[in-house]
Amino acid sequence: MKSKKQLFLLPLLSAMLFVISCQQNQTNWQVSSPDGNILVQVTLDPSSGTVTYDALLMSESNTFTALENSTLGLVRKDMDFSKNLRFHSFRKQSIYEPYTVISGKRINDVNNCNEITIAFKNQENEIIEMSFRAYDEGVAFRYHFPAKDTIRWFTVIDELSSFNLNTTGGKAWMQTYDTIRHWSLGYEIPYDREIPIGTSAPVSYGWALPLLFEKDDGTWVLVSEADLDEHYAGMHVRQHAPGGNYMLEFPEEYECYGLFSRFPSSKLPWTTPWRFAIITQNLGDIVESNIVDHLSRPTEFEDTDWIKPGISSWSWWHDPASSSDYIPLADHVDLSAEMGWKYSLVDADWDIMRNGNIDQLIEYAHEQGVELFIWYNSGGPNNRVMWYFNLTDEVVANLRVEGVPQQVLSKLRPIYNTGFFPEEEYYEVVHTHLGDDDFNRWGEQIILAARNRNARPRDRFYEEEARVKEFQLLRERGVRGIKLDFFASDKQEIIKMYINIFREAAKNEILINTHGSTIPRGWTKTFPNLLTMEAVMGAEFYGTPDWPELAPIQNTIYPFIRDVVGPTDYTPFTLSTRRGGYPRITSNAHELALVVHYETGLLHIAEWADYVRQQPDFIIEFLRDVPVVWDEIKFIAGYPGDYSALARQSGDTWYISGINGKKDNRTISFTPDFLEPGEYKASFYLDGEDFQTFRFDTKNIQHDEEIAIDMIPLGGFVVVVSPV
Repeated sequence: MKSKKQLFLLPLLSAMLFVISCQQNQTNWQVSSPDGNILVQVTLDPSSGTVTYDALLMSESNTFTALENSTLGLVRKDMDFSKNLRFHSFRKQSIYEPYTVISGKRINDVNNCNEITIAFKNQENEIIEMSFRAYDEGVAFRYHFPAKDTIRWFTVIDELSSFNLNTTGGKAWMQTYDTIRHWSLGYEIPYDREIPIGTSAPVSYGWALPLLFEKDDGTWVLVSEADLDEHYAGMHVRQHAPGGNYMLEFPEEYECYGLFSRFPSSKLPWTTPWRFAIITQNLGDIVESNIVDHLSRPTEFEDTDWIKPGISSWSWWHDPASSSDYIPLADHVDLSAEMGWKYSLVDADWDIMRNGNIDQLIEYAHEQGVELFIWYNSGGPNNRVMWYFNLTDEVVANLRVEGVPQQVLSKLRPIYNTGFFPEEEYYEVVHTHLGDDDFNRWGEQIILAARNRNARPRDRFYEEEARVKEFQLLRERGVRGIKLDFFASDKQEIIKMYINIFREAAKNEILINTHGSTIPRGWTKTFPNLLTMEAVMGAEFYGTPDWPELAPIQNTIYPFIRDVVGPTDYTPFTLSTRRGGYPRITSNAHELALVVHYETGLLHIAEWADYVRQQPDFIIEFLRDVPVVWDEIKFIAGYPGDYSALARQSGDTWYISGINGKKDNRTISFTPDFLEPGEYKASFYLDGEDFQTFRFDTKNIQHDEEIAIDMIPLGGFVVVVSPV
């Protein structure tokens, strides 16, 4: 006879077994954002064992499916985690984490989301976890292998993660992924604009992150990734996106000239970066989003007091040869001292400086209260950017004009347009073709004309021993920061190189600026000595003939794509024409607006020192006072490739900037409803009578007063607003 206790437990046990059975058979899960407007739905297909997700944007009256039936899964070299999966376990949590960064869109923010983690077993009973987060501004997911194996290395050879917009309508703004060239990979290609969603990339290596879409129903989606560390590679998307389904892809084999695997490897446990999509019906939500910082881990550094964002002078933009000449470099140190800027940047070839040396310049800068950043080539075997010789048709024509006899140049005809000899070889090659007499008379002139500079010093940061030694030397010399260039790849080996550089630099209290680099992926939060990154076609492209026409359009695209994901070292304020470059067609006020339009913890004023000094007093005062650390950002108006207006707050002062990408007059009207109630002083920096002049005005305004600003074709403006 059963006891009453046994009789009581039987139905309870049956109920528990029923629940467990239901859980084991579960095939659908969901998580919503804190405000309830974003929903992520995850589905396990019981027949194929594949996992997909949908992302929905909901309002009181409508539901918009932003992403639909988007695939998930990883394939490791040793086993498959993309199909034949079955449910194992489930957990959820709500996250509310206030955090502070040293520089960014807003220095104080909150990582606030709801998260679910679903564990699946594959055919071999090994576990993969998939985590999904729903933010008020979008969705994110990542993978995790929880098994422990600290002996063996495991390799992911395929990733099926996709962002399926499930449409070929709507518009996309995308940048083709970079190919290997002398200076690449550097994310320095113009964005294609308003192309149909689903358009195949014109090149086999696909599209670069981030991607921006406007669907036919008015939903905006921006896609990228965050929290990348040394255990994975930087991703892009594949060439073809049938039906608007964009699938992630590993770096290309050709990167780093074929060195290193394109597939990431790690011991276990192993966690991938977050992949995210900002989803909204309001374009301004994308501009204001801080989701990259939300998703990225906190700083690794205990002491960050030595990290100081600031403004830097820079001689190289106007004259690339100046960075190997003490005299203009010292003058730009003087400019920083006069303007109250913290820094001055010494660019390439400083190790062969004329009229002085780097240690003398460091000492002089310290006497003026200015600290130096100095440039390095990041190579290493990762790039082949070094002094190289290329006797192009253009160089030959210039040498002819300079008086080199045709009979001498004809001796070099066998090496016309052959390009690229290592330094120790091209002297010998030129000497061999010219013979002793002509080489002694003309050789140096020919080599100087045909040799591309801006490549050294190099081989200081790839190898660990050299890197440690160089950072220690920099600290002893009193250098505050370095600009590292030409990383040339998103392969895992190069991602490790970035991370190792950030960590070793911090040990020596050295700040970092990367050029020729990957896009921001959350590193400025985790490694706050990284103040800025390039990964953009910036002002240096005024050295190419097509940039003056491209610039105003691209400038109005960046706030909606590139600047969304992290700091942008555009190097603004270029009023003159750089030596050997091409004149701008944007207005003075447009160029001034760029100073605050893009966020960067290290702001390089690109203009030559004397041109800065020649500006009106109100411009000098603006450049002295402009901050680089921001408390808030607000979108005002705009459309990518057309125009852009936004506001940034520093303390109780707001900087409102706008740029016109069109060759037509434009008027922007807005009410600064982000201001606290009260009266404010507003300083207006506006287009003058023509594109080469400014106009300045001040007046008091109310917080709810409409402001109307006229911009000339390709014009711009800045309004600085502070309490009376």
